[in-house]
Amino acid sequence: MKIIAVSDTHGRPDRLIEAVEKYTDADLFVHCGDGASDLEIAENAYPHKKFYGVCGNCDFICSLPPEILFTADGKRVYVTHGHLYDVKHGLYRLLDVARKHRADIVLFGHTHSTYCRYRDGIWFVNPGAGRGRGAKAAVVDICGDSVTCRLEEIEDEV
Repeated sequence: MKIIAVSDTHGRPDRLIEAVEKYTDADLFVHCGDGASDLEIAENAYPHKKFYGVCGNCDFICSLPPEILFTADGKRVYVTHGHLYDVKHGLYRLLDVARKHRADIVLFGHTHSTYCRYRDGIWFVNPGAGRGRGAKAAVVDICGDSVTCRLEEIEDEV
């Protein structure tokens, strides 16, 4: 299973749409907050694709939950924007909640900085800001017990 995550698009729905168009083989697209309206635009543009999203601190009118937990190919995936766990000052609180939920993978945003590390048996992945030159997407591949994560640039239009 291939999951593509973006975050912090802040009014740039084209970033999520570019990710959908680039990763046509993806099974699921996740928006990690601060772009709820961008997620809605992408969902309307691609009704046959599967999307999940959470509300970020800049999503002022938002019906999305602040966090979600789902299972993908037997792996528990926890998604939050990160502001509720003060991720700009470290991942200690996020690590505690990930353990509580027995997460295998944590997708988050908020810092606008990329992060992709395996820590204490859990993948922590932040795709960074999904806007501006060099915008990133996180690619999470799950195959049996194996999980690989990487960060890739979303192509800019010339």
